[in-house]
Amino acid sequence: MDLTASLSQLAAFLGLGLALAVPAARRWAIALLSLATALAIANALLGPDPRTLETVHNYAGYEGASLEVTMRGFPTGSFTAPAWQWPLPWIGFAALWIVVLRRLGTRLPAGPLLLPMLFAWSATATWLGMQALAAPAAVLQPAGLDRFLWPA
Repeated sequence: MDLTASLSQLAAFLGLGLALAVPAARRWAIALLSLATALAIANALLGPDPRTLETVHNYAGYEGASLEVTMRGFPTGSFTAPAWQWPLPWIGFAALWIVVLRRLGTRLPAGPLLLPMLFAWSATATWLGMQALAAPAAVLQPAGLDRFLWPA
């Protein structure tokens, strides 16, 4: 279920990025945001309670006496929270962007920078909020922050 939530959120981010530039894609983006929200809520209700997230920073390094560089993980923190809380930042993010896309209608954004920057900032805040509320590792760590910033 964690992987499904992760993939649905990734699809919603890509759809939202496309919808900012292509008005015809806005219905699909709203549908993807709604679906990802429903899956996140289902994941929270069906998942373990409380949830614990161990955050890991990956870097390239040597392992032991090996001369080959491998990906090494360094634990950076641990978060524990009730399971029902982790989708709250995502729900706020999705609600904000559904309202923005509906208000835009078929118009293009007035400026080329304002909405993509708002997208990047709100996505970063959502990622940090879900991390603090112990979202599943599959939702936060497969692509990290790049997954949120690249579509913007």
